[in-house]
Amino acid sequence: MTTPTNEASRRAIKGHVTRWINNIQQYDNVQMDLTVHNLVLGAESNLRNMYNKYKRLSEGVARDMQQAEATQDQFEAEIDSQIQIEEDVGDALIIVKRKREEFKEIQAAEERKRQEETLLLMFKTQQIAADATRAQEKADQDAARAQEKADQDAARAQEKIDQDAARAQERAIRQQENIDQQNLFRQLIAAISAAAAPGAPAAPAAVASTKLPKRQIKPFKGDVLEWTAFWEEEPLVAWPISVNLASDFRDMTYPDIKGGTGVEDDSTSMKSEDIASMKTVD
Repeated sequence: MTTPTNEASRRAIKGHVTRWINNIQQYDNVQMDLTVHNLVLGAESNLRNMYNKYKRLSEGVARDMQQAEATQDQFEAEIDSQIQIEEDVGDALIIVKRKREEFKEIQAAEERKRQEETLLLMFKTQQIAADATRAQEKADQDAARAQEKADQDAARAQEKIDQDAARAQERAIRQQENIDQQNLFRQLIAAISAAAAPGAPAAPAAVASTKLPKRQIKPFKGDVLEWTAFWEEEPLVAWPISVNLASDFRDMTYPDIKGGTGVEDDSTSMKSEDIASMKTVD
């Protein structure tokens, strides 16, 4: 017969083996997660440890049975007990293996999900960046169009200002020309009135304007002695100012015609080029 020590020790270890087998079996239909996975791995480690002790003690029990010359039935019962424990342990380890593979599949699925989420986040980030780029490009284009329109509006406004200024200047020039023509007309009327009144004093020279009429006169090509006759041939109505100037020049050149004191200095003689430069061209 076996000694009580080996048999009792094996019986205690068998109780631990059975407890850890039951512990693993309760996770067979439980949804795997990291917590359950760690519990199953811990139960597997304890089961393997207890089962290894059980097998060592079973070897001692077998030696004790041989020394005690146990019967064939006792040996067969011992073998059946060990086979049953071995099968129960194997079934528990199969559950552990299945739960471990299940957890690996869950991890792989979670990893794929993380990768998909990462790719989706990357795509969304790229899409957001592309949208931001397009929005910036559109904003730049809108700003460029707005600036171009503002420049065009400013150019049109400046062009209008320039046109208005040019028209105003043109009106001012026409008004000045009208004033000059009116002054000239008044001078002509005054000259005609003075010429028509015998013995009337000469009309004072106008100071408002000395602008000659816009007409071309024939150039003087004679000698200075023929100057007076040349100017007196022009109509007095059209040339009152010129006649006055010619008279003044005549008086300056011949201050005492009756006394016979003429000026013979070459500095007072006028060439045809000097007289021709006094004409006004339309």
